Amino acid sequence: MADFTSDVVGSTAAEVGTEPEPSPPPPEVRPEEPTGRSADFDACLEELRTAYASGPQELLYSLQDRIRRRLGLAPVSAGAAALLGLTGVGIRLAVVFLATALAGQWTGIPWGRWAVILVFYGLTDTARPLAFPTSDSPQRSWYRRIIEDWTALLPTIVRESDLQDLADFTRRLYRLSLVAIAGVAVAAVMLGACWLFVPTAMRDLPAGSIVLLALLLFDFGALPIWSNNLLNWATMARQARYDHHLFWPSPADSPEVHKTMRRTIGQASLAGMWITIFLVLTVVLVSWDSPLVLPLAVGFVVIGYLTTIGVAVLYRASVRKIIDRSRNQRLAVLRSRIDTLEPRFADLSPQESEHLRDLLFLHDKIRDAPAAPTTTRTLLRTAAGLLIPTIAFVITVFGEVSAERILDAILP
Repeated sequence: MADFTSDVVGSTAAEVGTEPEPSPPPPEVRPEEPTGRSADFDACLEELRTAYASGPQELLYSLQDRIRRRLGLAPVSAGAAALLGLTGVGIRLAVVFLATALAGQWTGIPWGRWAVILVFYGLTDTARPLAFPTSDSPQRSWYRRIIEDWTALLPTIVRESDLQDLADFTRRLYRLSLVAIAGVAVAAVMLGACWLFVPTAMRDLPAGSIVLLALLLFDFGALPIWSNNLLNWATMARQARYDHHLFWPSPADSPEVHKTMRRTIGQASLAGMWITIFLVLTVVLVSWDSPLVLPLAVGFVVIGYLTTIGVAVLYRASVRKIIDRSRNQRLAVLRSRIDTLEPRFADLSPQESEHLRDLLFLHDKIRDAPAAPTTTRTLLRTAAGLLIPTIAFVITVFGEVSAERILDAILP
């Protein structure tokens, strides 16, 4: 098909009025078709994929990673993993103890609940360098394949300057200040709602528990909301401004488009997993029978699930813009060739008539090709990604309630 379209589009109006058996002109290189990739293009592409794999900067992790560098530990090693886990727990525990000391609340401390939260942070900090690559560590093959699928549209960007512009835009979004703003904003909204609707329950919490709750809500806003959802949509919306070299007859059927759209399922699954984890940990921290559970649960569902679903729809809209832009460019090129032949339709030679029919056939084929995955399909994919974490949360909640009832019946 590629040879056919190149021959069709490569023909020009210069054929009109020539000898009866003119030699076919050489295939024309379309302005939007890349003729080669420079070393700078490949370097910029690799930089973007490494940035997407590593994620945006995080305050605590940046501090932990700086300690690791100072000690000379390899980024992917058991020593680095243990160091990150210990320093993460130590820093958070120090902040909690400081808040407790300033409030003078050394009695009635829920040590067991605190331990659950700190163990979670310790395990995630320990697993992070072993499971996911950082900017200066070798990327694992399975994770590399995922990132390449999710960024499949990047190599199809036509102009190197556009790819560089996207890299500059991504660096600005990945700054520590923006991640912190997102985390603080979400934490402030949810804590503010708790103080507004259940102020007594908030005052009954120990100062250390309030600090741990704020840390959980901050990480909720920074990780699934900003890093997993909003950043992905923002970078794709930026990418929709550029020209892409996609499959000629049907840009929507390009393999790169299908790989990119699979990201919506991955985003929904990751977001749902983290939303569930943070919600369960919050319930453990404040106690299931606390009046705080309801406003916190509503906050997690409204902010988390609606953000995930909304971003999935906006993500699809950006991909559709890329498809429409590519298709309109191809139709414009074909239309210009057709316009040189149609006014002289009665005077065309048999060879020119056949050429015009081929042009019209290809024009109609591209015009009638699918536009993009439908909104309904995108919503279903996103809902499927959120379904399993939701079921897991429901099971966890009912399991905890059932366990409490069984213990109440057995123990005096």
